[in-house]
Amino acid sequence: MPATTGPQIEPLEESECEGLGQSFATLERLVGFLPNSQLTMARMPRSTAALIDAMEAFYGTATLPRELLNHVAMISNATAGSEYGVAQNAATAERLGLSMEKVSALSNFETSFLFDLAERVALSFAVNASQTPNAVKKSDVEELLEHFTETQVVEITSVVGLCGLFARFNDSVAVAIEPESLEVANTYLSRKGLKTNVADGD
Repeated sequence: MPATTGPQIEPLEESECEGLGQSFATLERLVGFLPNSQLTMARMPRSTAALIDAMEAFYGTATLPRELLNHVAMISNATAGSEYGVAQNAATAERLGLSMEKVSALSNFETSFLFDLAERVALSFAVNASQTPNAVKKSDVEELLEHFTETQVVEITSVVGLCGLFARFNDSVAVAIEPESLEVANTYLSRKGLKTNVADGD
């Protein structure tokens, strides 16, 4: 996985981010580190705090396993072509103790024995939901509902929505991948990268 170019806007130092100490502590608890994306957004401290509060509310109330939510996020970012998002979520997976074998296999989720049918359906939905224009069909939602509750479908779709927001921001200003995140991505994703059929242009 190649290093991203950038940044177009330098992330602030944590010491420059007045009033965000508690929010950043929450973020580190959620993802295991303080990402450059939020340090860049911190120029708008109130908005940054609100986004972190929203993430805490989401992950604190989600009924789906954190691992599946992480995989949905990685697939969504890969479909959108966001290297930063892929690397950040890979690093989060490692720091939270999630299966890195499954992270490495995400590029082949449709056929890998590591993923059960419900996970494959969720990840296929994430691929379709992350395209522009949106490629989700009624049958995709119907299939999802065969494996998940309506609340869980909302959770999966919300992850895709959050990833869309961050992917637009991170890629537009070329937020630099943290060295630690890049190392994790290169360790687990370097051979094939995390690609979908959409990302490959097939």
